[in-house]
Amino acid sequence: MPQECFNWAEWNQASEESGKSHAGRLSYPIPWGTEVFYSQWDINELYRTYFRLVEELARSALFDIVGHFDRIKVFGYWPAGPVLNLAENSLQAIKAC
Repeated sequence: MPQECFNWAEWNQASEESGKSHAGRLSYPIPWGTEVFYSQWDINELYRTYFRLVEELARSALFDIVGHFDRIKVFGYWPAGPVLNLAENSLQAIKAC
């Protein structure tokens, strides 16, 4: 599985330097969407990565809300275990904000 990393500090700095908000423009560094062929990914690892990125987003304190938290399920692929177990840290990070 490709390792996706997103540097929230760089993203925030670019936002401040440009004087424009980048809100709503986060879809480009995260490979979720119809262009992704889920069958080429380990679904369990995909879910772990997705929720790790959501957790990073919440802990960054750059956002006031997290919309469409469950977006990853839209194409009907599910991990082997309970999704709540994978999402727990993300939910705790969102709650802490």
